[in-house]
Amino acid sequence: ELVGDIQQGDRKVIMPAEPFAGGAVPTPARGVILMVRGQPLQIIAVDDSTRRIGGVLIAYEIVARGHGAA
Repeated sequence: ELVGDIQQGDRKVIMPAEPFAGGAVPTPARGVILMVRGQPLQIIAVDDSTRRIGGVLIAYEIVARGHGAA
C-alpha cells in the first residue's frame, strides 16, 4: 500500500465529462466497473474538481484497480 487507499498497480483514468452532461448516463462512482483495454477495473475514487476550466467540469480523474483487487 502506498498512501491511504492507493495501492501499487492502481491506474489513473481521465474520463471526459461531456458524455455525462444532462444526466443521460450516470456519473462515475466508487465501486463501478470500467473496461480499460479489455481489463475490468473497479473505481476506487473519483475527482471532479481537478480538471475544471472556469468552474466547468471538463473531465473526471479516476483511480481504478483490477476488478476483485479492491
